[in-house]
Amino acid sequence: MKRFYLFLFAVSQTAKCMGYIMKNLFFNSNGQMRPGYLLMMALLIAFTADVFAGILTIFAYYFFPDASMYTFIGSAPSTIIYALVYGSAAWFLSKIILNKFLSQDDLSMIDCFSFKKRTLVHLGAGMLLGIIAFAATVLPLYLTGQYVLAYNGIEIVPLMLYFVFFISVGVVEEITTRGIMQHTMMRYGKWMALIITGFIFAAMHLLNPNVTFASLFGIFIAGIFLGMSMYATGSLTVAIGAHITWNWVQSTVLGIPVSGLDIKGNVFQTTIVGTNELITGGRFGAEASLSCFIALAVISFVFYLRCKKRELSE
Repeated sequence: MKRFYLFLFAVSQTAKCMGYIMKNLFFNSNGQMRPGYLLMMALLIAFTADVFAGILTIFAYYFFPDASMYTFIGSAPSTIIYALVYGSAAWFLSKIILNKFLSQDDLSMIDCFSFKKRTLVHLGAGMLLGIIAFAATVLPLYLTGQYVLAYNGIEIVPLMLYFVFFISVGVVEEITTRGIMQHTMMRYGKWMALIITGFIFAAMHLLNPNVTFASLFGIFIAGIFLGMSMYATGSLTVAIGAHITWNWVQSTVLGIPVSGLDIKGNVFQTTIVGTNELITGGRFGAEASLSCFIALAVISFVFYLRCKKRELSE
């Protein structure tokens, strides 16, 4: 009997010791989860949502035997199922993580978890921002003859399917990066958080097709632009909207590779005729072009001035 009590005592002390170690490993002295673990959780959320959506998409082939390949994911049902599951799974998991490990004061800019009129206004404003930002990026390339535009004819089904798909991409990438990651790093200052998240955002595209140093720099600048749009407007939903239309317009509307992915244009098709990849972005697309760096840097600086003006008025 004495041995049994000693055994229970040893188990209880081991459990206490492990609890102390785990608490100090994952949390700092203020009770906040350490940033590195939250960053890993954000990446895990995106990966889990992608895998789960991919598995359900495979099953969709059996229940919806539509052989028409409207997108690079597959048929219309498969694309819709993937987008809905991918976006909603990441949205749900991120909401749990943010409410669990960040204070309500830290979540003031994360307005994408409520379905209010203001949220829809921010989403629409962000979508308009994405169109304007990409127009500023690509217009110089068309005007200087680096890009040539040809009308393909409107294909409504793939056009709308890609829009649904890019909604899910915008939601997942913005909630995990600007939402979890950038807000987590704000404990070191919001400008440091902006830069660190920009680097992480670029690193997330390392395995994309046709990646180059210039393309990674372009993605970094895009991360700064999206983070600044959130700071300037006080709304993560604005960044989500901008991300959606930025991807959608350049790929399926204009037929330009998006982050190295070559997607057929469903309204126009763009041919890159310029030979200088620093000017054109090469096979990665306009996001690796000099005009992208300049356009997004200028817009980000305008947002920065807006932030500083707001700070001075408070």
